[in-house]
Amino acid sequence: MLSIEGQTAVYSGKNNESIIDDFHEDNFVTSGNMLGGDQVISSIKDYYQKADTILPLAERLLECLKQGAQAGGDKRGLLSAAMLILHPDQAPLSLRIDHHEDPITQLDLLYQKITSGDYYEWTKTVPTRNNPYRYK
Repeated sequence: MLSIEGQTAVYSGKNNESIIDDFHEDNFVTSGNMLGGDQVISSIKDYYQKADTILPLAERLLECLKQGAQAGGDKRGLLSAAMLILHPDQAPLSLRIDHHEDPITQLDLLYQKITSGDYYEWTKTVPTRNNPYRYK
C-alpha cells in the first residue's frame, strides 16, 4: 500500500508459500508472494530507483512489471496485469488485462493507445480532483 502522503505498508498474508519478498521506502513499495525467483523484487526496485524521472510514472511502472517478469515473475505464470494511477491534476489511469498469455505486453499496448490520438485529447477534458468542473 502507498498512501497519498508517501507512507508505505506491506502484508503478504499468513498462508503464502514459496518466495515472499517486499521492499518499501517513502513513496515507493513493491511486494510479491509465490514469486518465481529471488530477484523479482530487487530487479523491480533497482530499475525504479535508477529510472529517469522525466519519464511518465506509468511508463516507469510498466517497465517495472517487465523487469519483475524477466526475473521470474509469479511462479504460477502470469495471466493478468493491471495499473491504477490517481493524480489530483490528471484523469485517472485505470488499465487492466485479464486472462491473456502475455498480459504485460498487452497492458503496454493498451497504454500506448490511450496516451495518443483522440482518446488522449479527450482525457484532458475529464474532471480531476483539483478541477472537478473541467470539461474543455
